[in-house]
This record gives sequence, structure tokens and C-alpha cells, in this order.
Amino acid sequence: MNIFIMEHFFHRVIKKSADGSHTLFLPHWQEHYHSMHGALGESVHVFIREGLDRWLGGRGTHCGATGREGTFPAPLQGPFDLPDREVSPDLDGLPGPFDLPDQLELPDPGGRQGLCAQPDREVSPDLDGPTDRSGLRILEIGFGTGLNALLSLARIMECGLCADYLALEPYPLRKGEYTRLNIPELVAGGAYAGAYLEMHEASCTGHPITLEDRFRFRLLPLRLEETELPTDHFDLVYHDAFAPQFQPSLWDEAAFARLYRAMREGALLTTYSAKGSVKRAMRAVGYRVEHPPGPAGKRQMSRAIKDPG
Repeated sequence: MNIFIMEHFFHRVIKKSADGSHTLFLPHWQEHYHSMHGALGESVHVFIREGLDRWLGGRGTHCGATGREGTFPAPLQGPFDLPDREVSPDLDGLPGPFDLPDQLELPDPGGRQGLCAQPDREVSPDLDGPTDRSGLRILEIGFGTGLNALLSLARIMECGLCADYLALEPYPLRKGEYTRLNIPELVAGGAYAGAYLEMHEASCTGHPITLEDRFRFRLLPLRLEETELPTDHFDLVYHDAFAPQFQPSLWDEAAFARLYRAMREGALLTTYSAKGSVKRAMRAVGYRVEHPPGPAGKRQMSRAIKDPG
């Protein structure tokens, strides 16, 4: 792996976003892992409400949500609730997990010390099927802080379903980073904090682990182009790579064609990006593209559907 790239990914700063949840900041790129308008809110909106819940709703499952018949479920309640008080962007005086400086400088290790060795060959996900026939298969491009995976675990448990979850992350966080994030405290009242740690630790082996009996999880420290994905396999794809100007190879036709082949008919791909070139690349490989309203700070996002036939 390019040492120049590694050094920039290993210099990461913890920041508080506007809803109190932590995100990470890459100073060299001036890029955040999640939106500073609200890291938790962005993930709930883009990947849960407009991704996972949309997939469930299309199959007649509206667990824990309310809304008019035939409409998209109302905003989520329960495991995604923040403290019942107004939260200002500077979060002055907030107690508990928010009582932190605006920025926490993380040490730059200057190399790969403390990280697990990367696989040096292509690895197949080896996911033979969901844990039972009521399950679904999720692929995440860019595990990052683990926020999307943790929210998905909470939602799957709330709905009484089963799932297989494969995440790709070529630059996994160090223990000194993910153990300082307040993310697990904000999801389901911290009920899955142990599972959150297990998710991050899974990058050391690349082997599947089972969380809460019904959520099979695997984290591979690989790039998309290094991974042999099965064909017609996934029901839902979370595309959460860094922005196209930083990782263009994850937003071009070749990348979307690889994901399209890996998805079942009727599967959904959801992402925060609504850039014109991204939507054109999606359409070029066969997706039907929708543009729902975006999370706080964004007018639109994108959702791509692999239609039957």
C-alpha cells in the first residue's frame, strides 16, 4: 500500500458534529468521515431511513414505524433518539458523552504499528447465505467509524430479523480511535456497545462473527477492486466512500458495474452523493436512479435500484 496515502489516513482528528455525535476529520484532505451537520443524523437518514427501511417497506415490513398506508415510514424512533433537549452546534455545557473538547488530536503512528496485516490476495466474502430465509444481505463500501453498521444492527434487532453484513474498509481505525468515539453511547442507549467493539476488532481476522445471535458480520480490510464479490447476492448496498474528488475510482462506471453484478434483482444502493457524474455512472451500468431529499445540509442524495430483467 502507498505509504504516502497511509500517513494521511492515519492522521485523523475526532470532531463533534452538530447533533453531538463524533466524526473523524482528515486534515490533509479537509474531509470528514460523516457530515458536520450531524454524523448520526446523516447516517440515519441516508442509510437507515432511505436504505434499510425502504428495502423493508418494499417487502411489507414497517417495523416500529408509523405512516399512512403505502407511504414511506415516518422518521425513526427508539434506538436513534438523541437526548431530549435542544442541541446547538457548539454543544456548550452538554453533559456525559458530549462533555469533550471540540477536537481531539489522535497520534500519528507513522506506520502500520498496532494494525493487523492486510491480506495480500483477493478474498471472497464466503457468505453462503443469510442466517435464515427471513434475513437480508448488506454490503457496505467504507466501514469507517462503524456508525452505519451499528445503526443497522439496532434496526435489525428491533425488527426481529436476521442479516448478513459485509463491510470493506482498507484503512481500519486503531483501537485508540474507535474506543474514544461516542457513537455506541448514542445508539439504543448503549445496548450494543460491546457489539460495536467486536465489529472493529473483526478487521484483524477477516472472519465472520455473529452478533446478538441474528446478525452475522464480516469486516475485510480491502478495497473494492481487491475483493471478489459474489454475483446476484446482496439486497442492500451502503456506498459510503469518501467524496468523488478524493476517491474517484469508487464512483465511476467500473465501480458501479462491480456493485451492480453483486446485487440481486430488486436490490437497493444508497449513498449521500447526488453529484451529476455519479448518477450518470449509475445509469450507464443499468441502475434506475432516484434522488430523495438529503440529510441536514444537503438538498438531495441518491438511491439506485437494480430492477428485475
